[in-house]
Amino acid sequence: MDIKIAFLLVMGLLPFMAVLSLLIFLVDGSPVFYKQERIGIKNKPFILYKFRTLANKNYTGFVFTKKDMSWLGRILRKTGFDELPQLLNVLRGEMSLVGPRPLPVEYLAIIKDHPRQTVRPGITGPVQVAGGNCIPWPERFSLDESYTKKIAFQIDAAILIKTLLNPLTNKKISSKPLVYPI
Repeated sequence: MDIKIAFLLVMGLLPFMAVLSLLIFLVDGSPVFYKQERIGIKNKPFILYKFRTLANKNYTGFVFTKKDMSWLGRILRKTGFDELPQLLNVLRGEMSLVGPRPLPVEYLAIIKDHPRQTVRPGITGPVQVAGGNCIPWPERFSLDESYTKKIAFQIDAAILIKTLLNPLTNKKISSKPLVYPI
């Protein structure tokens, strides 16, 4: 079902994504996409795609602030539109629409045996609708583990609806930079 929904979304959003790509190119230059190796189901690595939001196209770190983003990058992050290219990851079978967010490969040693690695990672998930990077890491892992034990269409639908409503309600997740636990 994920692939069918992702295909319909890509077809419907293609003109919008093309305009975003052009805007990113005009404002921040190339590359338009940010690519990063992430850990997928059963610890298999894959390349995750996002629209680039950082003004410095050579940035490789995990800690950044709003000043590292262009005005367009801040809008893309606030609305979640930077995540749209991950629909391609769903079409490729690397991700699901809903599931635990995939972590960078540098964190494989921390999560390789965690139950979250038994399911396909998602564009959105239980952590994102519960508070995102405001939630401490142990609680995030606990939410992911609970999700893996109760996967159901109704839960996924509720998470998708909450995710879509988030930018409309202007609910802030956190203004702090995301730092992964090493």
